Amino acid sequence: MNSIKLGLATALVIFGGMGFSSSVNAADLKEEMTISPTEKHFEVDPGDTIQDSFIILNSGEVPYDFITYTSPYSVSNGDYSAKYDVDAPRSDAYKWVQMDTPQWHANIRQTVTIPFTIHVPADAAPGGHYGIVFAETKPSGDEVGIVRKKRLGMVLFVKVKGDAVNEGRVSNISIDWFRSRAPIEAFVSIEDNGNTDFVAQTKITVSDLFGGVKYSASNEYNIFPGTNRDIRLSWDDVSWFGLFKVKVDATVMGNTTTRESYVLIAPYWLFILFGLAAVLGAIDVIRRKKHKDARSTR
Repeated sequence: MNSIKLGLATALVIFGGMGFSSSVNAADLKEEMTISPTEKHFEVDPGDTIQDSFIILNSGEVPYDFITYTSPYSVSNGDYSAKYDVDAPRSDAYKWVQMDTPQWHANIRQTVTIPFTIHVPADAAPGGHYGIVFAETKPSGDEVGIVRKKRLGMVLFVKVKGDAVNEGRVSNISIDWFRSRAPIEAFVSIEDNGNTDFVAQTKITVSDLFGGVKYSASNEYNIFPGTNRDIRLSWDDVSWFGLFKVKVDATVMGNTTTRESYVLIAPYWLFILFGLAAVLGAIDVIRRKKHKDARSTR
């Protein structure tokens, strides 16, 4: 009888432990947020009122509260790092945005539509104006220690009609002719000298010496007024040794600038090996010459 009781107790402990280990810890559930679209483009007249919306998708495993708000949007020259806290020239579109409430809630697998209104000032300057709308999760209050917030943004491109100046150019295309290892790289610099943004296109094509295309890629980039953008193009899967022909096309407002160059891929140790072979060859030539001269004098 005692052995039966012991067996039942053991079974309860085992199954109880299994039940405990299979329980889901709320802290392990994923909180996921997706915003769509990531940018909106508008062409407006001064004084216009525009109504639109974007969506937040809760693609995670827990419901959450989130807030929406606006901020300035500008970029630094060159690397185009985004700035959200600087009232730079033409980063004022965020002031024109109005939402009914900043507080929102998203249940699991729910899509939340966020309506907003843009009130364009009657005295808005012609050209491009920019801002960003953020959606940011709020802590539930149950977290302990460091609390991580998720924040996603939708960039606003608002072009005010009038004396808009579209002016830009490709200021430079450079291709590294030698690489000791992957990738093959090229760099394109594009200037916007007008008062509104435009989209620039780039294309890199890598061919072997027989004209066979080994790699090709095209991309588009937003160029903001009064800035210069440096764009890096690369092919990462190139072999460790070879001679290739690289062609780069950059198109700005219908005008295409092209640059071509041969690129050698070779590790430094290969040059050291060639150099050592050349030195040994030279030593052998000198040795043979001395040996020949010694024989001729006998």
